[in-house]
Amino acid sequence: MNVALVGHSFVSQWERKLRGSYGWQCHFDREVAGHLSVSKIVSNVFLLGRGGARQQMPYLPITTLKLISPDVTILDLGTNDLANISYTIEEAAQWVLDQAIEIRNKVHGLVYVCSVVPRTGNLRGMSEVMFFQRMEQYNRLLEHMVQNEQGIYFHRHKGFYEGRQGKARTRLPVHTWSQDGIHPDDFEGDRKYSNSIKSAIYAAHNKIVG
Repeated sequence: MNVALVGHSFVSQWERKLRGSYGWQCHFDREVAGHLSVSKIVSNVFLLGRGGARQQMPYLPITTLKLISPDVTILDLGTNDLANISYTIEEAAQWVLDQAIEIRNKVHGLVYVCSVVPRTGNLRGMSEVMFFQRMEQYNRLLEHMVQNEQGIYFHRHKGFYEGRQGKARTRLPVHTWSQDGIHPDDFEGDRKYSNSIKSAIYAAHNKIVG
């Protein structure tokens, strides 16, 4: 099974970190599978990221994905639009779903769309409280929207929430896993993001093998 992780700066920065550890060897994609401890079920994990990916600067490497032909594509987009008051929650969710549908139709394989996680940095036209409210609404909406799409599934990032208070999720303070209020740091943030992507890969594997 081959997996492609496509997304914004979470993915591009994570790739730079890992390449700093493993180097630019030709089998880097196998090293990522090893880093995630999924080598028993995955041959390669391809990282395809672009910092700042959003509707005004879209990033969907269809040609590369066709060459890779992944069995599973994990799509981690949406946070940059959601953090900009110019976009409605519905517009942000619909754009991400449109990207997932294009991948499903042109590349095939399963597609997992990721939830947005908390952030406190680079919020455009809104407070942290407003972003957290938009985030919760967005995640619920996107999860609902994908239920009507064959081959597309919702993945709620693991490790960024402690639990629930009633219907609301209680959040870990962003500074415990991010130095800039946006990206996972090299320590706790990397651990959380790695574990979350690993969880999505295992969920996809279970779907495939039944």
